[in-house]
Amino acid sequence: MTIDFESVGRWNSGSLEDLSLMVGKTLSLAERSGDELHLAATDGTLVRLWHEQDCCESVSIEDVDGDLHDLLGSPLTMAEAVSSDDAPPPASHYPGESFTWTFYKFATLKGYVTIRWYGTSNGYYREGVSVAVQLPKVVSTAAAFEVVCDSRDRETWLAERRKGIGSSDAAAILGISPWASPLSVYADKKGLSPERDDSERMRWGTLLEPIVLAEYGKETGHEVQPCSTLCRSAERSWQLATPDAWRFRKEDPGTPLPFGVIELKTTGMGWSWTEGAPPHVVAQVQHQLAVTGLSWASVVVLVNGSRLLWIDLPRDDAFIARLNDAEADFWERVEKDLPPAPDGTEASREALKLLYPRDTGAVIALPGEFIDLDREREELLRAKATVEKDLEVANQRIKAALADATEGTLASGVRYSYRTQQRAEHVVKAAEFRVLRRHEKRAAG
Repeated sequence: MTIDFESVGRWNSGSLEDLSLMVGKTLSLAERSGDELHLAATDGTLVRLWHEQDCCESVSIEDVDGDLHDLLGSPLTMAEAVSSDDAPPPASHYPGESFTWTFYKFATLKGYVTIRWYGTSNGYYREGVSVAVQLPKVVSTAAAFEVVCDSRDRETWLAERRKGIGSSDAAAILGISPWASPLSVYADKKGLSPERDDSERMRWGTLLEPIVLAEYGKETGHEVQPCSTLCRSAERSWQLATPDAWRFRKEDPGTPLPFGVIELKTTGMGWSWTEGAPPHVVAQVQHQLAVTGLSWASVVVLVNGSRLLWIDLPRDDAFIARLNDAEADFWERVEKDLPPAPDGTEASREALKLLYPRDTGAVIALPGEFIDLDREREELLRAKATVEKDLEVANQRIKAALADATEGTLASGVRYSYRTQQRAEHVVKAAEFRVLRRHEKRAAG
């Protein structure tokens, strides 16, 4: 395919900062054309680096340090520019003229490339390099969604996500998330959840996403494109999604219309992915299909950093109908300030702390049905005490049998260890929290 890079200059008047958007993208073309540099990424992004002539200045590529072919077929790990007039001019420089060096630096795992532009003039004209970046535009065949914002603007993306339900919220709303609950999602949408820093595992997962996607495309032959947009359903304004990538039809390469979404995962334990995607991931991608109107999802997972698996999931309209109903009910609760019921999970425990951090001193009448709940709670406490005592008896019998031995084994293959451990002295930090206590009715008189 021939690309008209001369038109790239009319796409947008870019800046040096635009190049940072290229990090993580994989180039399919990197070529020098006279005093211009042309780049094309596999996701459709095009970049033109050139000098737009003003008058009597001269700006040209002085040299290219490195092999441009090293920039192809592997995600970019560096894309930056440095402009300077401190470095000495070349031997051909005319004394007395103004000059500027501009260095563009790119890198992949294969190697580094630096392109050096040299500009000179009488001091009245621009001696720098122009940058133009055209980002790919993805349009749904069903026009089912609209683009809200660029997800790489994290602050804006987080703010917009709180205005609706994202795909990572879907499993929690259905009650099948291992980490969240309907109440914890409610607290988040109310702006009460603190911003969490990415864990080391999450950070590495994000860094590996471009590599996992590129390898998936290579192994399957599918045309793929990273997604960096927050999408909103055209039918349900509160339904949002940020797919990791788009998948295109294998039999129709080059089409501008995506066939499905791609969800990228990295994992080292837990669910056996050979048996299919876990339920919370199924809910996540079906939510994405509900937003985008697309018909297919591919879940791509890197297991233990050494095994790439993928699972194709077709659109399930029956599941999506149930999901849409549950999410619509949940969002109505958010808008009407009606928190969903807690479900006994740790996520709900933490959400209650966020929703009601302090008491007001008020005394209220609890609902009548809570009399039965009170009786049930007391029965559970008695049962808990019995179970805890029985468990302690069992633990003590095993400890007595072990005596001063370090380990003991059973014929079944089970082993018990009873090792000496040390606990460092520490001071508990001051904290403020609420305590639930039960008070019996006071006798009259």
